[in-house]
Amino acid sequence: MVRNWLKESLNFSKIAMEHLQQDGKIQMKLWYSHTHSNCLLPDITTVERTQRDGKKEKTECPVAIADYNKIMGGVELSDQKVSPYDFDRKSTKWWKKVFYEVFMTAVVNAYILFQESKQGKIHLLQFIVPLAEAMMMKGKCNCKEEKNW
Repeated sequence: MVRNWLKESLNFSKIAMEHLQQDGKIQMKLWYSHTHSNCLLPDITTVERTQRDGKKEKTECPVAIADYNKIMGGVELSDQKVSPYDFDRKSTKWWKKVFYEVFMTAVVNAYILFQESKQGKIHLLQFIVPLAEAMMMKGKCNCKEEKNW
């Protein structure tokens, strides 16, 4: 019964919630926003979600998922923004991977704070390029020009 219900419920195209109750005791909820999440907890809360067009909409959601999103939202946003610029190569030394990961996390956190400060809405790449150019110019200024070829 549960397997058939899950297969039928996988056809969600937008935010939705389905539930199954058996013998009046156990309640299983299938929550879908971007991915499917199964919960065996019956508690429901109302959350406010921002739509793609910027409008706010109130939606019912399991408490466990609402708490997770409230606590982990910023961390996942940072990981999500860093992933297109991943530097994980097999041939790269481990300490370079660690340095790059920490550096990119700092850059993305600065980008998120910049976006929240309402100074402007720009793409992450448009934020990184001037930063990289400024760092290269700083490196050129600190170099010694004395080369004896």
